[in-house]
Amino acid sequence: MNLLQQIKELVRQARLFPHDGEVDDDDASLLLDSMSTILLITSFEDKFGITIDYRTVDLNSFQSIRSIEQLVASHMQEGVR
Repeated sequence: MNLLQQIKELVRQARLFPHDGEVDDDDASLLLDSMSTILLITSFEDKFGITIDYRTVDLNSFQSIRSIEQLVASHMQEGVR
C-alpha cells in the first residue's frame, strides 16, 4: 500500500466524513475543523513515526488528501536525514 492509500485509509478510519469516510477525489477540499486536524495529526504520527507540531503546521496542508500526503512525506524525509 503506497503512502497516499495509507493516508486515505487513516482518514476513512477516523470517520470524519459521511459515506464511510470515502474520499474519492484526492484533490477535493476536506473542510476539516481543528479537532479533526489534531486527530489526524495524531494518527499520522502513530502510523508513520513522525512528529508534526500542530501549533506551527500550515493548515493548508490539510486541505486535501494530496496536500496531507505531501506534508507526511516531507516529515518522513526529515526523519531520514
